Amino acid sequence: MEGPGIQLTYTPPQLEIFFGDVKRFNAVAKGRRFGATRGAAHACIEWAIEGAHILWGDTVYGNIVRYVDRYFLPTLKASSIPHEWRAQEKTLKVRDGYIDFRSADRPESWEGFGYHYIVLNEAGIILSDPYLYSNAVLPMMMDYPDAKLFALGVPKGKFLKDGKEHPFYRIFGTSDADHRSLRYSTYDNPLLSTDDIEVTKAEIAAMAPEEVAQEIYGEFLERSGDMPFAHAFDPAKTVAECELDLRQPVIVSVDFNVEPFCAIVGQVRNLEREAVVTHEIVVRSGTITEMAERIRTICPATFNITLTGDSTGASRRIGRNSTASLWDDLMDELRLRDTQLQLPHNPSHVESREQVNYILTHYPSLKINPRCTGLIMDLKTVEVDPDKRMIKADRSKASQRADLIDTFRYLCNTHLHRWIEQHRKGHALHQLSQGQPRKPVR
Repeated sequence: MEGPGIQLTYTPPQLEIFFGDVKRFNAVAKGRRFGATRGAAHACIEWAIEGAHILWGDTVYGNIVRYVDRYFLPTLKASSIPHEWRAQEKTLKVRDGYIDFRSADRPESWEGFGYHYIVLNEAGIILSDPYLYSNAVLPMMMDYPDAKLFALGVPKGKFLKDGKEHPFYRIFGTSDADHRSLRYSTYDNPLLSTDDIEVTKAEIAAMAPEEVAQEIYGEFLERSGDMPFAHAFDPAKTVAECELDLRQPVIVSVDFNVEPFCAIVGQVRNLEREAVVTHEIVVRSGTITEMAERIRTICPATFNITLTGDSTGASRRIGRNSTASLWDDLMDELRLRDTQLQLPHNPSHVESREQVNYILTHYPSLKINPRCTGLIMDLKTVEVDPDKRMIKADRSKASQRADLIDTFRYLCNTHLHRWIEQHRKGHALHQLSQGQPRKPVR
């Protein structure tokens, strides 16, 4: 849209999506960083200027705040378009129209108003909840005969966890007068350089080759079965006899679960080219004191220990009434110095899954002692949901306890993160030097 002071720009694919042969249901499968979010934001502003009522659905509330601050408000201010952002209501008033923002992590907030346009950003994730789609999104289109749905996102498989067809895939695959399906790859974003895309593609290929088609080319994968957290775990490669070298620094990675209280003991040595996990500790209905005693049994020379693990231990309590943090308690019991604690922020499950599987695939030498039966079981059985978050809801199922896998992902994040970044950079540069051809998209 152009006018006095108004500049809403679009790439050619964005124009096709939002102003081409638009139907009632518009499904857009895309690769990462295609640019759909920015184009959708500009389209919503344009529709709101015309007086439309719009719903923007996203995955989490944090994304909504980020997109409003990054895409909506700067554009409105730069073009001097009258607007009012009502943060408490999560509504953006633009002239005679408005945009309501709702997140899938707060399904109770999806109120039953009618809308002219509904935009689902990251539809592959949002539509993995069939109830939200059937009982919130579809009824909101009933008030206006010309209401239009734009489902935009990287595909998350053809099927849900229960084996039923994914709603996003069903909409995409429906061919009739009310449906339109478009697919774009990351390459279709003219604002990205091919070199940048190739680096991203190489990183994905190094971590999970089967996901390149999905993450770069926007293809729906046949993903109907289990989704293991540690999909690269190969016991034949990783489970092997190994022991601590007590002459070298020892790592203790702790997860402050109340029941059980867990830790693993290991080392990273030989200039970060060899890692071992030699022991696991599971303290049931225990205390900080008991955990410290178990650690001292394995490593009596506590001056050689480095602690890492769950950063939320800075505020939680186990078996103590003290106001000090759990880490303070454990360090006092072991008589450690402050420098013996390395505690970065807890990584997200998505970040951890990438790190763990990258290590399992590429690290020169990783061994887990067969005595670490709980950790090995977790690496075999713990699964993730379509958002790639660990499933932990039902502790009656072994695959959802995940008592030890958290300690392993903390160890990787603290002590192997630097190696991962260096190796990824080197691998990506190598892939670029091979001159791999671009895959045809449409």
